[in-house]
Amino acid sequence: VPADLRLLHGAQLTIDESLLSGESAAVEKTIRVVEPDIPIGDRRNMAYAGSTVVTGRGCGIVVGTGSGTEVGKIAGAVSNTEAAKPPLLIRMEDFSRKVGILIIAASMIVAGIAFYQGTPPIDVFFLAVALVVSAIPEGLPVAITVALSIAASRMAKRNVIVRKLAAVESLGSCTTIATDKTGTLTVNQQTAHIILLPSGERAEVTGAGYFPDGTITGSGGEPLSESVRTAVSRLATAAVICNEGSLFPQDGEWIHHGDAMDVAFLALSYKAGFDPDSVRNSVIRVAEVPFESETMYAASYYREDTKTIDAPIRVAAKGAVEALIPFCRAMKSPAGDLPIDPRAIEPQLHALMEEGYRVLGVAEGSTPSKPHGSPYLDTVQPDLVFLGLVGFIDPLRPDVKESVKTAHEAGVDVVMITGDHPGTALTIAKELTIARSIEEVMTGQQVEALGDPSLPSYASAIEQVRVFARVTPLQKRDIVNALVRRGHFVAVTGDGVNDAPALRRANIGVAMGSGTDVAKETASMIVTDDNFSSIVAGVEEGRFAYDNIRKVTYLLISTGLSEVILFILSLLAGLPIPL
Repeated sequence: VPADLRLLHGAQLTIDESLLSGESAAVEKTIRVVEPDIPIGDRRNMAYAGSTVVTGRGCGIVVGTGSGTEVGKIAGAVSNTEAAKPPLLIRMEDFSRKVGILIIAASMIVAGIAFYQGTPPIDVFFLAVALVVSAIPEGLPVAITVALSIAASRMAKRNVIVRKLAAVESLGSCTTIATDKTGTLTVNQQTAHIILLPSGERAEVTGAGYFPDGTITGSGGEPLSESVRTAVSRLATAAVICNEGSLFPQDGEWIHHGDAMDVAFLALSYKAGFDPDSVRNSVIRVAEVPFESETMYAASYYREDTKTIDAPIRVAAKGAVEALIPFCRAMKSPAGDLPIDPRAIEPQLHALMEEGYRVLGVAEGSTPSKPHGSPYLDTVQPDLVFLGLVGFIDPLRPDVKESVKTAHEAGVDVVMITGDHPGTALTIAKELTIARSIEEVMTGQQVEALGDPSLPSYASAIEQVRVFARVTPLQKRDIVNALVRRGHFVAVTGDGVNDAPALRRANIGVAMGSGTDVAKETASMIVTDDNFSSIVAGVEEGRFAYDNIRKVTYLLISTGLSEVILFILSLLAGLPIPL
């Protein structure tokens, strides 16, 4: 997209705005007018410079170019934002000032005693200068550089690349980590996590990402009953037939192509105990309906008996629940197919959505004949049976929960700042014990309502919140600035252009290895594996570095102090100048 546009026309238009929102899923665009003060991620009638069109086409009127675009505003914010000093620099400046004052005072005392004892003025002068030179810990810069260099090397072995040497100790000194959600706390891969059957049975799916590792169990890990297992297998089979994705092993790795939800369904089929390719090879597809934003569903017409050309045609469909229900005459239950009851399904749908899941429905059935002309369900009118709901979520990385716990035990507070939906963010935050209730969640609109970021009330309100959702890039910077002003040493993680202002304002900016070049150039260090656990490992190494710097500082100060005491005692005892 070459400039910021207000859309006047769009056909199947989806745009990847991850550089602005931080979310990898493409945004479906419309031409409906929206409120002027809603977050960028919800402005569906706008297209932004630098974002990428994924599907469809559109036409719009230019409303911003250059520095007037959202990306341009971010660039201006980065250049105008004053970077916070690293904790090491703050401490060393304070330390140097105090040591300098003490040594100069000591040299003046020694000079006064020597002058009082009748030492010639020129000798007094050289005595004072010699004492200052010898007492100042001139070896400290070298010692600090060596300690930081060793720590930087150790950090590199733990997937943290240091771009600015002072950042090594800074990460160890941080008291607050303001982390992104997608790709840092989570794997950034949609995963089927919950299956709700129309009869109310609930199945839980383990495993994360686009891998076959995992199992399907009942609530609490109990084994599935035979009827539920059969229903889950039937649902997974229908989702595989109505699927355009691919997931297969190659050279020891699992390769995937296609839409994220299609690939997630394929991973679910492996966990259900069957190979999706063998299922798709056992049927003949007659016609297909691709997923479109207008219809909100996808469908496949197929024959099961590949040897008989006149075999009955069946339909497998998946999509938004509200789009599928009108085509379903029945719903699956242990007692057989019962008449469809939307009022029984709607509470299940809303319950999953409130838990932060992205929900799709699956249905299958038969059709009297091969679709002629348009294969859409409303023209063919198939006889469908609703099989159930599948709740998808971008799951946590396996070791993140333990890493957050380690950070808390080490006295480091963890705050989540994301462009994602508040419900999804709260679900992840609860699982990680970052937040406990909706009262600890604040949206971008609520942050805007706090008023001027320079007000003390703004910083006080920000400090009470653990999860910030749907925030803009400049709001993220203001949140970090408020925490810094409250005395926190803040480490900020980010990967997009939208994170650059906050990365610059933080005491320590941490960019993700898979992130944009803008984020990497702004940050002080880069986490190569995008993993929150690596950040915690960096904090550990940073604290080792701080401990080593403190030890060598004590050593050098003690030797300087001993020289001062030696001079003073020698003069008081009437002995010659010792050095």
